[in-house]
Order: sequence, then structure tokens, then C-alpha cells
Amino acid sequence: MTTKIITAPSVSGTSASIAAEGQLLKKTLLAEAAEIDMIASDEDVEKARHVAAKIKGLITDVGKIHDSEKKPFLDIGRAIDQLMKDYVKELNRDLKRLNEDIGMYIFEQAEKARKAEAERIRIINETAARVEAERVEAQRKLDEIAAKEKAGQEIKPEDKAAALDAVLTNEGKKEEVIVAFRAAPITFSRPSGGAQQMQTIVEVTDVHAIYAFRPNLVKLEAKIGEIKILIDAGITVPGVKWEKKPVFQTRGVSSNLIK
Repeated sequence: MTTKIITAPSVSGTSASIAAEGQLLKKTLLAEAAEIDMIASDEDVEKARHVAAKIKGLITDVGKIHDSEKKPFLDIGRAIDQLMKDYVKELNRDLKRLNEDIGMYIFEQAEKARKAEAERIRIINETAARVEAERVEAQRKLDEIAAKEKAGQEIKPEDKAAALDAVLTNEGKKEEVIVAFRAAPITFSRPSGGAQQMQTIVEVTDVHAIYAFRPNLVKLEAKIGEIKILIDAGITVPGVKWEKKPVFQTRGVSSNLIK
């Protein structure tokens, strides 16, 4: 069973279109504009101004209709966005906290295991070095006894037995070291159901310092309106090209689409 957490009016299958009246009005105005291919007289200016006024009026009216028709959809969209934002805010907070706590625990346990394994290897290496030194010494004593016997010197049985025992004992210790080396390393069993990562958490404290360091790390956007004001005031603005063009600002007339 699927639980519907957010409820909203359905717009499935809804489509938008331009009404026939609007299509016809656009086609008519485009045809009238196409008839004016040059301005050579006052009469041409008046005719062009009249067509331009109707075009501007249509664009203005369509813009108002667009905003009016779109507003309910925008409002419900914003409402759904806010519902989503409010709903997950505390969930995201606790998810972040739990993930960070789990991550820190895993890191600490893995670090403990790493240190324990390093200590285990250190002890094994020290033991191996000591056992090897003992082997060399035991073998030296046994060789010394053998040399004395060969020279005809009398050797006490207990001394010879002790030397042999030392060699045999050393062999046993050597096997213990080998077994220790072959033992499974000390590790930490990581939990399933996720992946441990080292994430970089960034907090911007000085965007200007970032831009000075490397401009491509900062998103810039030119404010054309403010640039125009500076240029019109006679101020040179680097990084832009501009020119003055004579443009007639036509006042629109109603298209009668808005009743």
C-alpha cells in the first residue's frame, strides 16, 4: 500500500493552448506588419506606429493573461515545494546527525583496529627478533660443546642436554612466531546498508577572497539595468560593448482579448 504524504489537486492530462481568436489576431497583425517593408513618409510612420501599437498591446495583454492563467499553478507549485521543505527539514537534520554519528563511530573503531593490528605486528616483530637472537646463542653454545668434544675435552652431560634443549625450545618458539604471523589481522566489521565516506564540508566565509583566489569558483551575473544607468551617466564600464540606437517606444492599444 502506497501512502500519499502530500495531497494536491491533480493536473494530470491538463494541457494549454492558444484560443482560435488569439491565433487569428496574431496572424492578422503579422500580415499587417509584413506589408510595411520601409518607412519613407509621415504616412508610413503613422501606419507603422498604428500596427506597432496593436502588436505591443497584444503582447501586453497576452502577458497579463499568461500571468493570470499561470498564477494558480505557480501558487500550488510553491505551496507543494514549501510543504516538501517543511516536511523534510527535521528529517534531514536527524538523518545528517545520525549519519555523522555512525560515520564517526566507524572511523574511531576502524582506527582502534588499525592501531591494534599495528601493535600486534610490532610485538610479533620484536618476538621474532628475540627468538632469532636466542637461536643464534643456543646454536653457538651447541657448536661450542661440539668443538670441545671434537678436541677431546670432557663435557658434562647436563651441559650438553641443556644446550640441546635450548635449541629445541627455540624451534618451538619459532613456530609460535610463524603461527602469529599467519593469524587473521585485527579488523573492524563495518555495518552494511551504506558506505563510509570522508566528505568535505564547506562553509563560505568570504566570497570576495574566493574570487580573488580563483574567479572561476564564483558565479557572476551582469546587471544590465545598472550598467545602462552608469553608461547613460557618462561612466565607462569595462567588459561591455555598447552603442546608442534610435528606438521609438510605441504605446500599446488594447487587443480586446481581456474582457
